Amino acid sequence: MVDRERILAKLDELNGYLEELRRIAPSRFEVYQESLEKRDEVVRALKRWTATAEESRRGNGGENAHAEG
Repeated sequence: MVDRERILAKLDELNGYLEELRRIAPSRFEVYQESLEKRDEVVRALKRWTATAEESRRGNGGENAHAEG
């Protein structure tokens, strides 16, 4: 049986990354394309989000798996 608290913690973690992405993502794609700094920031946030989602899919705790890059 899957640990309910662990699932809820992972969902909270994913939600935090999604909120971060919404906060840092530019309102227009052109701004994203023109700013290397903004692109890097968005890519790092997406990598954290996808790593956490993948850990959850595998059922892995993944405490040490958050790669920046």
